[in-house]
Amino acid sequence: AYSTSFNGIALVEELAVNITEDFAGTDIGIKNSDITLNSQITWTLYGGIFAQLNVVYQYVINFNQSNLNYPMLIDEFNSYFNQPVEHVAFAIAHFHKSFLREKLYLAVNVAYLYPQVYIAPRVSYALSDEMKIETGADIKTGQPSEYTLARGNLSDNYYLRLKYEF
Repeated sequence: AYSTSFNGIALVEELAVNITEDFAGTDIGIKNSDITLNSQITWTLYGGIFAQLNVVYQYVINFNQSNLNYPMLIDEFNSYFNQPVEHVAFAIAHFHKSFLREKLYLAVNVAYLYPQVYIAPRVSYALSDEMKIETGADIKTGQPSEYTLARGNLSDNYYLRLKYEF
C-alpha cells in the first residue's frame, strides 16, 4: 500500500495478491489466484461535502487453466461461482455531508460495473448517541448479467429502520 496527500486530497494505492492452494489453476473446483489493485482518492468538495472515489481492478492469474474433462454441468457451475471472468473492473463514488451538529447525515454511493450503475442514497438522523432513524435505497439499472457481482438479486431494495448501537 502507498498513500500520499496534497492540498487536502489524499491518494491511496493498494495491491493485493491472493495465491490459492491450486496456483496452476488445474482444479476447477478451487477459486483461482488473483491480483487486485485498488486506487482511492478522497477530498472535500465545496460546502464541506466529503468525496471518495475508488477504482478497483482484478486479474485472475490462472483463469480457465483447467485441462480436466468435467461434465458440462459441473464445468458451468464452477465457472459461474469460481471464475466467472478473467478481468473485473469497477468504480465506486461516495459522497456524504452532516448537518444540524452532525445529527442529520446524507450520503450517496454510486457504483459502475459495466454496463450497470448502482445508486444507493442514504439518510440518517441521530435521535441520541445510541439511536438513529435511517432510510435508504439500493437501485440497480439494467438487468444483471450472469457475471454481475449481485446476480442473485434482481430487485431494488428500499428500507426504513430504527438503529440502536451500544
